[in-house]
Amino acid sequence: MNSFIEPLAKGTVIQASEDFDNKIASFIYKKNQVLISIIPRDFSFIVEENLRDIFDLFSQQNMHVNMMQNSALSFSVVIDADEEKLPKLIKQLQTQYKVKYNEGCELVTIRHYTEEIISKIITGEVLLTQKSRHTARFVTRSKK
Repeated sequence: MNSFIEPLAKGTVIQASEDFDNKIASFIYKKNQVLISIIPRDFSFIVEENLRDIFDLFSQQNMHVNMMQNSALSFSVVIDADEEKLPKLIKQLQTQYKVKYNEGCELVTIRHYTEEIISKIITGEVLLTQKSRHTARFVTRSKK
């Protein structure tokens, strides 16, 4: 793209880069989070219909999921703590599922992480971890 001031000057080229090794780590901290684990009462698997019903309950309470992790036997989500909505959501979920939850959590996201950076940044008890090639996410709770 050429400059509006100097239209004949050589422009800037923007292109994709796969060179993540030289990227600077960046961090996002979300405090006052709740980790909720949802387990079928009948020891069955979490299937698509369960997820549909669970997300419907979140939608009814206007609660947004900041992180989720699904396994065959349980579904875990991290949401913003809301003193008014959370008890209603838990009560609705408990009609069909066994529900465990941890309040007072923090969601830490590290983009372009290294193990050295993780060991310096992550403190407290780690309740849930997710890692991809370039991003690591941790749900932590301070040790009391």
